[in-house]
Amino acid sequence: MKFFTNCKNLDELKKTYRAAAFANHPDRGGDTATMQAINAEYTERFEELKRRQNSEAKADITGTKHATSESAGDFISIVNIWMVWKIESYLLQRKSPTT
Repeated sequence: MKFFTNCKNLDELKKTYRAAAFANHPDRGGDTATMQAINAEYTERFEELKRRQNSEAKADITGTKHATSESAGDFISIVNIWMVWKIESYLLQRKSPTT
């Protein structure tokens, strides 16, 4: 793994994924192969960290740790939608006449 080796929890992983997707998404000038590698690595690391988080939540008698049912694909979809929205928003701004 080269993109997500330093991520210790799901929040760090998501933050790093957003940055990697923003920098490498094909709709922003990146290439498809790199984005596919990022998605594959993200999915693998997500599952590892999710298992850890859910195991810690199960063992936590204080109730401060919470399990998650989210999947890696859920967040990838959110980032893709956000990416398309940002691009469309930018393009609309460029097309709209100035007043």
